[in-house]
Amino acid sequence: MKAFAAACAALLLGACGVVQVRTTGTSAGSMGPPTLGGPPPDGFFTSPEAERQARAGKGLQAGDQLPLPLTPAVHVGPALAKPIVVPVHVPAHPLRRVKLSEPPTCRIEPDLVFEVERPVDNLVVETRSPKEYSAYLVGPIKAGAPQKYPVGGAGTNAARQNARLEPGTYVVKLCDFTGAEYDATIALYYWTTPMNPGSLAKVPSEVPIAERNAYYYFPEAPHGHLKDRDTVRAAVYEAAPRQLFVFPKFDLDEKSAKAFHGGKTVEGPRKDEPLLKVDKDFYVSADAELFRISADYIVARPLGPPQVPARVRNNELEIDDAINSAGPEDQAAVAAFTRGRQSFEECKKRIWEDPFRQLSSLREGPDSAYARDRIHQIESQTAARVGSECASTKLGRSEDVLQRELERTRLARRTAALARARAHIGKVLAD
Repeated sequence: MKAFAAACAALLLGACGVVQVRTTGTSAGSMGPPTLGGPPPDGFFTSPEAERQARAGKGLQAGDQLPLPLTPAVHVGPALAKPIVVPVHVPAHPLRRVKLSEPPTCRIEPDLVFEVERPVDNLVVETRSPKEYSAYLVGPIKAGAPQKYPVGGAGTNAARQNARLEPGTYVVKLCDFTGAEYDATIALYYWTTPMNPGSLAKVPSEVPIAERNAYYYFPEAPHGHLKDRDTVRAAVYEAAPRQLFVFPKFDLDEKSAKAFHGGKTVEGPRKDEPLLKVDKDFYVSADAELFRISADYIVARPLGPPQVPARVRNNELEIDDAINSAGPEDQAAVAAFTRGRQSFEECKKRIWEDPFRQLSSLREGPDSAYARDRIHQIESQTAARVGSECASTKLGRSEDVLQRELERTRLARRTAALARARAHIGKVLAD
């Protein structure tokens, strides 16, 4: 679990503090200093920060690297009925980098312009592509004033939850390092926005194995949802085209395929079983399980007929993982248990408040047999009070009941998903 969290954390973009200026009548090519008199004929320029530095002292106004006026393509309010997903195609272009240490190449024209009508909190701006690039969120655009880059990052995908965006116009730019043609998506959403995780973006007719990562092509399936939710993994699997599937070279045991959610029994994928990669070394199976598998064990084509599992595997989960994976039918029971757990924690905190101060004082004082005995006595007496006054036994029983119920409903959901996945594999891998 820590490994997946670390992999996801690497996708977050930090503040980069770049000042945005417009390129009207200027160019920052790699063959010489920027010149005035007209926009670059290819419509590309180096990174905004490099361009700003090249313009220092030229007397240009802040905002001079955007083709103003900007016309917002979408308007964002404090809630969205569905994610805003924008496909982006970047044509092949001259690469304005001479050294690897130089910034990436950007287009003058923004890849997305959107308007924030009133202050909004926690808007997620996410970009995805199998190609390497940097993503920048710029705004709010104000004529004659330096622009801020609250978001910036590099990689093949990037997401940023913005604590607060003030009213105004914002642009998103994708800047790359190779000059090659590529496709990407930009998505705007809140974590409360209803998602359609099976919504598929443009997928090339042939995808090299290095780019067979379903996450790039399903913009309404956030990383956190792929990690926690069986229903999201199942929806992505059932909508994936032939060219995204990969296959184990041989049968995988518990050492070569680790079930991410830590079930008590681990049965790994079999040779030639269709899998979908959703992150580095993480793969989804037809029964909606998430496995961690080395890429060395994976090939682009099956060595024999595709093998779909006959039954659901690894269904048992620890209680917190089971709650995260709960379906709509479980929400009432989960809410009742959560209220009981919260009440227990508040009761425990209240009872331990005074004993904690006594224990701190004893531990900070001289070490002695009396102090050790007194510490043991306080801890034992307080734990007994918690057990009798906070209904810990009742909470434990309710946890056991809920865990069994969540395992039952999860098995039913995954069994239905496996049947749909089997039919889907029969269609897309029929040849």
